[in-house]
Amino acid sequence: MQRMLIMLSCYRLVALPSIVITFVTSGFLGQSGTPIYLVQAIWTKAITTTLLLTFVHFFRSNHFFFYNNLGQSRRAIYWNLIIPDVVISAITFSLVLIV
Repeated sequence: MQRMLIMLSCYRLVALPSIVITFVTSGFLGQSGTPIYLVQAIWTKAITTTLLLTFVHFFRSNHFFFYNNLGQSRRAIYWNLIIPDVVISAITFSLVLIV
């Protein structure tokens, strides 16, 4: 439970832009009406996630001290940023393709 709270606490650093990008990409995926656009959506999401992690690395690195004091390494912090983003994207993309 504590690990999940730390993961969500880390994710809030990039939550708003990440979710907006996911919904916009899902909207384009839904409008295209074909699963072929899924490859472009996944690449778009991968590139923007990389850019968000770069932003956090250079401009929000002072937040890492808090998570380091909780026993999280820098690598664990990055995984805590990536995992919820991928899960939310996968759920959203699959829901759009089903509907």
